[in-house]
Amino acid sequence: LRSADLTNRLCWWEEAWDVFVGNAPEGAGAGSFAVARKRYREDGRNVVQPHSVPLQQLADGGVAGLGLFVLLVLAGTATCVAAIRRLEGGERAAAVALVSVPTAYLLHSLVDYDWDFLAVTAPTMAALGVLAGAGRPPGRTGRRPLLALGAVLVGAAVLLSFSFPRLADENVRASTRALGDDDYGSARDRADDARFFNPLAVRPL
Repeated sequence: LRSADLTNRLCWWEEAWDVFVGNAPEGAGAGSFAVARKRYREDGRNVVQPHSVPLQQLADGGVAGLGLFVLLVLAGTATCVAAIRRLEGGERAAAVALVSVPTAYLLHSLVDYDWDFLAVTAPTMAALGVLAGAGRPPGRTGRRPLLALGAVLVGAAVLLSFSFPRLADENVRASTRALGDDDYGSARDRADDARFFNPLAVRPL
C-alpha cells in the first residue's frame, strides 16, 4: 500500500537484472525466474515472470537468450520492411496496417510477458508469415517428399512442445488430488506420468 510503483514492474525488472548478474553469462535457466528471484527479492510476493520479455530472456537464458530474441526482432523487422517495399497501392496500405500487429506486440512485450501467451503470440507470428509471403511471385510446384516430411516433423515437434508441459501440469494436479484422497499408488503413477511428459519439471519430484 505504501509503494508508489503501483505495478511493481520496476522492482521485478531490477530483480531480473540481479538474477542475470548473479548467473552471468548463461542465465538462471528457462522458466526459473519465480525461484531465482527469491535470493534478491525484498518482499514475499510471488511472481512468475519479470513482466518484460527482453529481461525475461536475459534472466532465464543469459546473453544467448537475449541475443536470440534480438535476432528474432531483427528478422521480423526485415520481414516487415521487405513486404512494404515489394507491395504498391492498396496492398502496401494493407501491409502497413498488418505491420502494426508485430509493432504493438514488440512494444507491449517490453512491459509485459506476452511471450508466454499463445493467444497474443500466435496472431503476431501469423501476421509475420503473411507479410513474409506478400508480393512474392508464386514458386514452382512440384513433389518434394523430404520437404513435406520435414514440415510434418517440425509441426509435430511444435505441437508436442506445447502439449507436453500442459499434460505434465494436469498429471501433477491429479497426483495432488490423489494424495488428498489417500490414494498413494495413483498419486505416484500420476507423478511418474508428469515426469514422462516433462522430465525437467520439479513439481512431480
